[in-house]
Amino acid sequence: MIESTESRTRDIPIWLTGLVLLICVVGGGWTLLWYMKSDARPLVDIPEDKVMAQGNGKAWRGALAGGANVPRVDRNADGVQPYGRNSFRVKIGNTVMLANYGGNGRVDLQPQYHTNYTAEESELITLRMSILGDPTWRDYLKVTDAQLEQLRKVPTPQSLKFDDAERSKMMSLWKAYHDGASAQKPAAEKALLAALDDYGKRNIAAYKAYEANRAAAIKGALTPDQIKMYRSAGKTPPKPAAAATANAGDRKG
Repeated sequence: MIESTESRTRDIPIWLTGLVLLICVVGGGWTLLWYMKSDARPLVDIPEDKVMAQGNGKAWRGALAGGANVPRVDRNADGVQPYGRNSFRVKIGNTVMLANYGGNGRVDLQPQYHTNYTAEESELITLRMSILGDPTWRDYLKVTDAQLEQLRKVPTPQSLKFDDAERSKMMSLWKAYHDGASAQKPAAEKALLAALDDYGKRNIAAYKAYEANRAAAIKGALTPDQIKMYRSAGKTPPKPAAAATANAGDRKG
């Protein structure tokens, strides 16, 4: 007699199926919870005196240099002021020097002027940027390709730099102030400000001439009517329909 070797299929109980599903759900949830906890970062309460104090929107450079603790800066005050956790601002008259400390302790001295442009120069610089960056302005002012090319060729804004001898001198004066004893800081600050003032006055004429030439190049690339239209439009160009109506009115006049 030959026995049949045919396999027999057995039904899985419903309760066992439910148990397997429950184990999968619980195990998956536990795994996800473990993963999230392992990558979590602790929350830290920041004291109020460590929160950025400057609220006028002008501390972005200090924030980048010094992190969240950015002191208030009186931009019109002469003297040395903290400009961030790792930077300082030195000002005398219209001349400013930023002293920025890097991660390796190296300090970078950057001279600049407190007031860079006249009102007209500032307007023309903004006008150029508006035309180059916004096709709506180009259409509204009817800027030609030749004018656009002229505006592109306007020199870039100048950046003040100390030459090697001047940098060495200012670095020595800065370190005497920054690293010196508290009792000697007033005298060291006075010497630092005097040297910075002298540098600023020696270079202001060339700086102003350069910026005046830049403004003249922008003004020369445009017509008086285009500049007038820009001034009357305000910060944003009129919508196409309004611009067309205004231009039609100009043609009738």
